[in-house]
Amino acid sequence: MKKFSYGLIIFLILPIIIILSLATDLISDSTLFTFETENDELLNGTLYLQGLALPILNGEVSVNNSYLYYLDVSDNQLKLKGVISAELKKNDLSLTFNLDLDGNSSYYSKIPILINSSDFDIEVFDYFRFASSTIKYRYEEECNWVQSNRLEEAIEILEEKTILNFRETSGEPELYIHCYEGQRKTEDGLKLGEGSPLFYENISNTLINSSIDLYSKRKAVHCLNYPVTEIHEILHALNFGHINDSNSIMHPGMEGELCPELDEEVINCLETIYSNGKSGCSELTFILN
Repeated sequence: MKKFSYGLIIFLILPIIIILSLATDLISDSTLFTFETENDELLNGTLYLQGLALPILNGEVSVNNSYLYYLDVSDNQLKLKGVISAELKKNDLSLTFNLDLDGNSSYYSKIPILINSSDFDIEVFDYFRFASSTIKYRYEEECNWVQSNRLEEAIEILEEKTILNFRETSGEPELYIHCYEGQRKTEDGLKLGEGSPLFYENISNTLINSSIDLYSKRKAVHCLNYPVTEIHEILHALNFGHINDSNSIMHPGMEGELCPELDEEVINCLETIYSNGKSGCSELTFILN
C-alpha cells in the first residue's frame, strides 16, 4: 500500500486551515454602523437583518459579522448574507430603507451611513386636507340606483366646479361610501346623510381617510334635481363643518327643506386648501382645526 508523505498531507490540508482561519477571524469580528445626518445629528431606530431587530442607540449599532457575511468558498471572499434595512426615527417620523452595502464592506470595522435631513421633511398644510387633490373612493355597501346616480352626479359637479378629482378604486381609498335603505331619525328630524374624517395625521394636517353614510330619501321630497345631500356629506368628509347660512351648501338643513347649490365660498376655499394658498376660507368652519 502506498503511503502519503507528511509533506503531502500538510500541502493538502493547509488551504483548508487557511480558509477556516479566515472565516473564523473575519466573520467573528463586529461591524459598527453609525447613522447620522449631514449636520452631525445622530439618528436612533432599529436595524433589521437575518431575523434580528437590533436597536440603534445614539446613532450606533454593533453587529457580529456572522449575521452580515458568509464565506464564498468559490473565491474565498466574504459576501453579504441578505437584505439589511434600517428604520430611523426623527421628529415623530419614521424613515425605512435598505442599506446598499458594496462588496468591500467586509474590509471595514466601521461603516458610516449618512442620511439626508431632507428625507425626513414633510409638507405641513395650513388646513387639514388629503395629500392629493385626486381622491380615491370605494363603495363599502351596495347603493341602489337612485343613490348611485346622485353620488355620481355629485362627483361630476365637484370635479367640474372645483380643483378636486375623484377616482373609484378597489384598493385602499381616501373616501369610504356607505349606502343604507333605512332612515335615520334624530331629535332634530330626519337625517339624510352623515360624513366626517376618520383617520388623520396631526403633524402635517393630512387626512388619511374619511367616510360618508347616505340614508333612504323616501320621506324627503325636496332637492330632487340637485344632489345637495351627497355634496354636503362629501364636503364633511373633506373636513368642512356646518355654517349658519341658508345660502351655503354647508347649512345643516334637515329632511331636504333647503336646496342650495355648491357655492363660491366653498369652491374658493377648496382652491385655497389644495393649492396651498393662504386665504379664501374665512367664512367657513371645519371639523378638525
